[in-house]
Amino acid sequence: MRKDWDFFSPETSPDRFDWLWAGKVPRGKLVILKGDCDSLNEAAALLAAKVTRGGLWPDYAIVWDRGAVRVVAAAETGRAFYPRFKARNGDSNRLHFLPGPLDLWSGMAQLTRHTIVHPDLKLVLMMDYVACPSRLRELRTAFKLYEGLASMTRASIVFLDASSLIAPGTFADALAGIPHRILDSRQLLVETQSAGKRQGAAPVAS
Repeated sequence: MRKDWDFFSPETSPDRFDWLWAGKVPRGKLVILKGDCDSLNEAAALLAAKVTRGGLWPDYAIVWDRGAVRVVAAAETGRAFYPRFKARNGDSNRLHFLPGPLDLWSGMAQLTRHTIVHPDLKLVLMMDYVACPSRLRELRTAFKLYEGLASMTRASIVFLDASSLIAPGTFADALAGIPHRILDSRQLLVETQSAGKRQGAAPVAS
């Protein structure tokens, strides 16, 4: 059973991380968001809306880092994502699209150019990208570069994975030794809904 975190030294323990969303999305790190297409789109819309608008996360943690969000997505994916983003009251002025799919290796320079022009960038959503697990060395180098970009900009870079490629023998080998978080989009949505229900059911002091 895979752990939620992959560390290569004690200095990268979760207790030492800053958080975009406390306990869930680390700031300036890589995140792998796994699940089916519907829950991935919903979770991505939730993340983008909260970061661009600010306020509170569904579990009532404060959104400390309101800012810009860069979305790498094909046109069809963007059309499915945007209504969900607006339904969650996202701020479209802080949402920026980069046409996908983006090759993880050759598209790195392009993403970097589009990333550093936004000094208030807090989140990158990699919704449509191309990666070949058989090109392990190239893939590993790409993830190291993305880790460097995340660290430099202090933006969280979230890779959406609907095909379960992040598994032993494929992406897992490429990510070995690189601090990253693995989240399940369905579990994330269930947990946030449950947190909201608990908060709503709490007795009101008279």
